[in-house]
Amino acid sequence: MINSKPWHSIFTQIDKKEFSARPLSWIYCTQEYVFKITRYSDSIEDDIFNPKSIKYSKKEYEQLLLLNQLDASVIKPLDLIDACMVMPYIKGHDLVNESAKIRVQDNLVDFSAYIEEGIALCARLHRYESVIFADIPEYNYQKHEFLPASEPRLIQAIKNHRKTISIQGFEIRNFRYDQLSGKLVFFDPHHVYLGLPEEDFTRYILSLLMINWGRNINFLIWQKFDYTKLVKVYETTRGAKLDKLMLDYTFSLNLAMRKAHAKTSILEMNGFKKLIAYIYFQLFFLQVDWWRKNMV
Repeated sequence: MINSKPWHSIFTQIDKKEFSARPLSWIYCTQEYVFKITRYSDSIEDDIFNPKSIKYSKKEYEQLLLLNQLDASVIKPLDLIDACMVMPYIKGHDLVNESAKIRVQDNLVDFSAYIEEGIALCARLHRYESVIFADIPEYNYQKHEFLPASEPRLIQAIKNHRKTISIQGFEIRNFRYDQLSGKLVFFDPHHVYLGLPEEDFTRYILSLLMINWGRNINFLIWQKFDYTKLVKVYETTRGAKLDKLMLDYTFSLNLAMRKAHAKTSILEMNGFKKLIAYIYFQLFFLQVDWWRKNMV
């Protein structure tokens, strides 16, 4: 009898030491599948059966299934084995990888079209009414870890603003160009909640600006995209305007998060490396601030 789930036998035969350790996960790829285990420790053997890992992986698996049902540009997970989520391997280019990005630009007529595909997916997902996400909690921006909403005017505006599905992993690094379909595929939502639609939009824009972040001491922000065009694509696709007050707040929110994580990494460095990283940090985010002042 043919095994209808061949990834089960593959998973049992993998030497767990071959999994790559990421900050939040363990990853192993074959030519057909991606195996992803939620990481809570330095022991993959422990994490596979860790109840917290199993719970988080199950939640991520269900969120991916939901998003795939809403839009086929989101990858459809294949299975869940304890804390390991199995997904099909996307045969294509990682858009954040510099060499892959150059190959994509060489082979495709218009690389910007793929940037626009990402923001169009965002807009399509934001068209759904929040009532269909009954089991997904609404985010409380007054308790945000990095930039809590505190001004009465902002708090009231957030309260009155239409909420949509919000995807914490909606960044360009979580898209791949699929050679088979010729389209972008989104594969890592990370965390899903009901929130401000502008949060996803500004998160995506900031992820584009930061494509060069940490790459061979390249302190120049990435600007090979048309912000005005992306706004138009989003608003046309969704059939709704982006709110300027919410754009300002959510850009600040996402920027505060990025800076906080970067500062944490710098504090863990030593001596001269820490000094260079701090200078790099200052130069890079000065450009982000300049871009924002002139574009948003």
